[in-house]
Amino acid sequence: MDDLGLHPGRRHDPRRHGQDLPSRPRQVTAPQDTRDQKSPRNFSTWTGAHGIYLEDLYVTPAYRKHGYGRRLLTALARTCVERGYARLEWSVLDWNEPAIGFYKSLGAVQMDEWTVHRLTGDALRTLGEA
Repeated sequence: MDDLGLHPGRRHDPRRHGQDLPSRPRQVTAPQDTRDQKSPRNFSTWTGAHGIYLEDLYVTPAYRKHGYGRRLLTALARTCVERGYARLEWSVLDWNEPAIGFYKSLGAVQMDEWTVHRLTGDALRTLGEA
């Protein structure tokens, strides 16, 4: 795993995403190099500090249990620590017990007091055209 690296992601049609992923399992797709100040950083008005929000983490089943997910999250956590960021956060579907167990094994805490809200389709258009 010494050659694990970042592969810059691009905005594109999500239906093509799988076709554009690197063929080498040791590469990681990320929006930007984490050294770039345009990395997926956020700002919490609650803590008054920056953090990183991880949009997606997917490891092909054949490569799970080999440390790839842990290595990626370790690298992101290290980036947070080096920059003085207050947190690293992501979302996981409530039925994805293997992922939840993995995240808990890293010390992550489930945020039960927060819920996700989303506008799509007609509701999005209605509000956007108001």
